[in-house]
Amino acid sequence: MPDLDRHDDEDPAGPEGAGTPGTLAARDSLPENPADKGAEDELDAEEQRAPSIPLAPFLSLVTHGNVLIGSTVHDGVTAQLPGAAALGLPVRVGTVRRAERDFVTTTFVEPAEYRAASRTIRRHLVLLTGPDGVGKRAFALQLLEQYAEDTGEVKALDAEQSLEDLADELRPGTCYLLDLDDADRLAITPARLQVLLNALRATGAYLAVVLTQPLSAPMRAITGIWRPYLIACTAPDPIAVARSHLAHHLGPGWADSHPGLLDDEVLDALRLVPGPGQAAAVARDLVGAALGRYDKTDVLDAVRDRDHAGIAEWFASHPSLRSWAWMLATAVFEGQDRGVIADRAATLEAVLTSGSEAPAASAWPPPGTSRELEAIRATIEPAASSGSFPRYNLERVRFLRPGWAQLALDHAWREYPMLRDGLLHWLAATPLRGELQDLAGATAGFLTAATTGYQALVPLRRWARQDRPRQELAARALGVAAAHDPAIATQVRRLLGSFSRADAGKELRRTAALAYGTAYGLAYPQTALRRLMELARAEDREVAQAAVNGLLALHRAGDTSGPAALLHQLSTWDLSDDQRCATAADLVSGLLTGTDQHPASSGTGLPEQTAAVFGDPAAAHAAATALASLSAHPAGYGRVLDWITGWLFAVRGHPQHVLVRDLVGAIFTTLRHLDTERLAYDLTRLAHEQPHAEDLETLRPALRAFEEPALACGGPA
Repeated sequence: MPDLDRHDDEDPAGPEGAGTPGTLAARDSLPENPADKGAEDELDAEEQRAPSIPLAPFLSLVTHGNVLIGSTVHDGVTAQLPGAAALGLPVRVGTVRRAERDFVTTTFVEPAEYRAASRTIRRHLVLLTGPDGVGKRAFALQLLEQYAEDTGEVKALDAEQSLEDLADELRPGTCYLLDLDDADRLAITPARLQVLLNALRATGAYLAVVLTQPLSAPMRAITGIWRPYLIACTAPDPIAVARSHLAHHLGPGWADSHPGLLDDEVLDALRLVPGPGQAAAVARDLVGAALGRYDKTDVLDAVRDRDHAGIAEWFASHPSLRSWAWMLATAVFEGQDRGVIADRAATLEAVLTSGSEAPAASAWPPPGTSRELEAIRATIEPAASSGSFPRYNLERVRFLRPGWAQLALDHAWREYPMLRDGLLHWLAATPLRGELQDLAGATAGFLTAATTGYQALVPLRRWARQDRPRQELAARALGVAAAHDPAIATQVRRLLGSFSRADAGKELRRTAALAYGTAYGLAYPQTALRRLMELARAEDREVAQAAVNGLLALHRAGDTSGPAALLHQLSTWDLSDDQRCATAADLVSGLLTGTDQHPASSGTGLPEQTAAVFGDPAAAHAAATALASLSAHPAGYGRVLDWITGWLFAVRGHPQHVLVRDLVGAIFTTLRHLDTERLAYDLTRLAHEQPHAEDLETLRPALRAFEEPALACGGPA
């Protein structure tokens, strides 16, 4: 067995990861930046203690590209599930995504107390209590859905939201979800609770409060006023939950198309599943069996192994660091080519052995691959490489058992804490390939969220002060850790807030901008959008560009209230600075076109993204205002003219020419107090250089502005 002793409750490295004799010490970590000295002191006592949280529940849908980690990551099952990519992360604070609400509506199974809760919510308020994992959030969303049909909006409130202040902040017809893990937040006087109730009724709003922490005897005395609204939640029938998820993933006729999928053995195993989340996970694994990804026996073994004895037995019976390195490398990079897995495993073995990285082996195929894969219960699945002209076939490595990857990472991180420095060092040294770095960063985030016994965020702080690849890893890790655990999210929010300060330095500000555009922004979109708009105005071009990329990423995820909101905020920018004007142009380009390239041929119509903006009156007005402001400055003028030229070319002979004509008209209406002569002249010349009847019609507002500038721009007659 490796020279590593198990320590269940011991902090092996101390707050600085100092290490112990015979284990990986601080000298094996990445070099520290001198600016890091004393950085740990900046965290208060609360921030220095990461909560003890099971890792496995976090290993679900995450961030950009909906990359997954563990056996649900790359196994090809989740990618084939309808709507899986759109579901994404739940919004912790902000407007709950329509995809999550639809998913809950489709798969929800009523628990025993559903009717009582339905009667209670009619009074505009309900308090759902119960242990973790019984499905309280889904329960709350299902209760609110019937009242959200009119406004179409359910807002998740910050856990620190004051109930006494909420009465003054309600929006008419809006449904609210407040998820708490601290019963003290329920403390409110009867009079103030009545004020809140009156406000809810007056505005037609509804509030569902979810409380995970059980009520203690003192708190029951304080919160007795909640009794008329309190519903004690229990888990719904796990078999019914599994059936609903199978129907969602495989279609309503799944039982006929996959006979025997839910046989007596599976039903017996499901009856022992403690909550709806686990039942849904079993259903997903059964989908994998139906699609030929897993053997059904492996699915059953995974369901029955609730104590995870199987992974503990594997580590005990495979005592070499080589086997451990292969297991952990595959757990992180499952789905990658076996050459990638072999390279990363060899590097991890070298790190765990001596604290230094070994050069990648040049032999092909990598030696011992089949033997090592058999030892870790994995296999190779051939797949064509991506691209129009594949030059070789990939040999993707897959685990044979569902959940094996997440269990391996969880077990190694918790049971062998002396591995932690080495694992983080190894993740930080991941090759500069987008997908590999994404997986490494996500893994670091999950491990950070599962850390207990020392300062969880210290390694990520160090990465943020190093080179750009480490900054990107730190950003992704911070985002993933925050998105999956509210306690860590509080620490991350404070840390990113300090990184965002004007005097924080370019490296830290860039890391913050990158982090806000990852999973953090998906879970906390309001905070992320506010911070990103501030960072986009930074003087440093790299920081500003990272912020713009983050804004566009959140926009693509549907977390920006549409392009109109972002375009409208540009009206507050001072574009006299060339750097800021260029940044604003980058943001406008991403929102309106997604690219600076012109359409391939005339008359193809506007890109879908552009047509959607121009077809929405509010968004079109905001776009015209932004384009007018940009055109008034040299750094933005050329790009505005280039965009209009491209749109004109695209709508020639197409009904959408009306949208471009209206946009041009709105631009010159907005420019009434600005210099319009140059833009009017250039567009007029464009219309006459290659005369085309529709071009003249589309650009008529510009022609009129050029011929009669005072009248066209709102001046005196």
